[in-house]
Amino acid sequence: MCGTGSVAEPGVLGPFATATAFAAACVDPVTAERTDGGGTSPQVDSADPTVQAGLDPAAPNGANGWYRTAPLVSFVCADTQSGVASCPRQERLTDGAGPWVRSATDGAGRTGSVSIAVRVDTTAPPVPNVTVPANGGSYEIGVPRTAEYGCGADATSGVALCSASYGGGGGVGPGGRLDTGEPGNPATLGPRTLTVFSIDAAGNRSERVISYTVTDTTKPSAPVLANPAPDALTSQRSPSFTWGAASDGGAGMREYRINIGGKNYSLPASASMQPGFVLPDVLTDGLYEWQVFAVDQAGNVSASPKRRFRVDPSAVAPPVISQGPRGGAATSNRAPTFTFSGLAGSTFTWQTLDAMDTPVPGGSGSGGSPVTLPALPDGTYSFALTQVNALGLPSEPAVALFRVDTVAPPAPRITAAPTITGDTQPSFAWAAGEQGGTFTWEVLNPAGTRVMGPAGSPDTSVRLPSPLTGGAFQFRVRQTDAAGNAGPWSDTVAFTIVAPPAPGTGPVGAGRGLALPATRNARFLTPRAGSRLLPARVTLRWRATRGAGLYNVQVFRLKGTKYVKVLSAFPRGTAYRVPRGKLKAGQRYVWRVWPYMTRTKGYSRKPLGVSWFDTRRVSGR
Repeated sequence: MCGTGSVAEPGVLGPFATATAFAAACVDPVTAERTDGGGTSPQVDSADPTVQAGLDPAAPNGANGWYRTAPLVSFVCADTQSGVASCPRQERLTDGAGPWVRSATDGAGRTGSVSIAVRVDTTAPPVPNVTVPANGGSYEIGVPRTAEYGCGADATSGVALCSASYGGGGGVGPGGRLDTGEPGNPATLGPRTLTVFSIDAAGNRSERVISYTVTDTTKPSAPVLANPAPDALTSQRSPSFTWGAASDGGAGMREYRINIGGKNYSLPASASMQPGFVLPDVLTDGLYEWQVFAVDQAGNVSASPKRRFRVDPSAVAPPVISQGPRGGAATSNRAPTFTFSGLAGSTFTWQTLDAMDTPVPGGSGSGGSPVTLPALPDGTYSFALTQVNALGLPSEPAVALFRVDTVAPPAPRITAAPTITGDTQPSFAWAAGEQGGTFTWEVLNPAGTRVMGPAGSPDTSVRLPSPLTGGAFQFRVRQTDAAGNAGPWSDTVAFTIVAPPAPGTGPVGAGRGLALPATRNARFLTPRAGSRLLPARVTLRWRATRGAGLYNVQVFRLKGTKYVKVLSAFPRGTAYRVPRGKLKAGQRYVWRVWPYMTRTKGYSRKPLGVSWFDTRRVSGR
């Protein structure tokens, strides 16, 4: 037997050891020296104990090598000489980047340790702070606003992505333009939901959901009255009424309401100026009052000044204005000239009124043709000309409604353009800087040299009229308003045309007749380019990119030669199942993947890959 306080050394004695052997191998727990029965031959423990750590689960369950669930660590300790005195207990690691060092001691007091090189982050980053939009706030349609939000620092793995997305899937970064609807489009009024989210390097996510509303509370401009002129005479018992179109920078115009002699009439927005409104009723001789109200799509109303006119069958026919801006036309000439004629022996009188029917200083007089007005500030005016014949009878007025505009329109904003396409005659679309006018576009090479255009377009879109060869190009456009003022060029958009496929190499079946989309690194993506898939069972996969914390997957439907965005998602893995209902049968879709690089905190300069597929009908035909 060992002496008092001695213990048998583990691993030396077996279950059938003899008493002599037992007595010959005792260890002092304090000195760790072996003593035999006679207290001779001391032995020294010269080896540290060993510690092994085991993780459960064995692989990271977060992103970038981080655990998002605290892993359970178990330890196994061993010592072949003096025995294990203490071994770390099983534990769950707390948040931190490690390494985690745990130690064991043996009977001689020697220590051994193990370093656990794992990173743990189980805590989501702070909830983002959002300034614009305000939750529950209202924002005027078409008024530019900037999205203002930020993500606080993440104490453990750091913030990898701070971004926001709308309920419909579109995204906006800090400092990006907030969705405040589209001027002239009432369908863009209404509620919005913006989810601002912060994702750390481990993949933990926090978010703040903001609800706001796009509204239109601004009245349209007041209609500018043209004919009848103030206190005019007319021989017509069912006279014609004309006025200048009201402008509305919000949801757009809906209708005009005209009040004549206390009776109301409703007209569509197109009724201003061309051709005017002919009263359907017959008036008796006498004095009347008329006024026009402009109503926009949101129900906001503005009113013109009131004018009086008299029905008098003896009124002389009006003179004729033959030159000068009229019919609501715009001019950049601040001092326009009017030429006119009338009955032989007549004398002429004229008056110029602003939009509120206030006489313009220096704009009234009498005499012969021509008449040049004084310099006018930008705005809408009416030039009313009357004649008195040789018998002294006054005439009905001739009215020229015109607008002075000397300010160039803002640069257009390009809204649709290809990036990489096999179409050698791609299409482009843009939003005008202001209503009306015409547009001039051109195509440049990367050095800025013009290769096509300049050419005009009356609309806010164009398909290139002739093919381009393969290569890189830039597109830009400018607007000239109705008064002839030319605005600045838009920002250029870059696009690349790849060589079209050889005849007969296009796919058959679904998507027949559509353009063959260009691809990029399609071998990194599955399904294979050109695959035909059931629209309800599409799973997209791609090769992992080293250093990517998450990915942006974008899917577009090919409509002719245009790409219509279907969805944008942000998976952390390398696969994405397209939700049911997002894809339609018998269509062609192009998809691409952009890795988000944790180190640079931004998306890669080019997509990882671009590919395409067709969807087949459920019948398989």
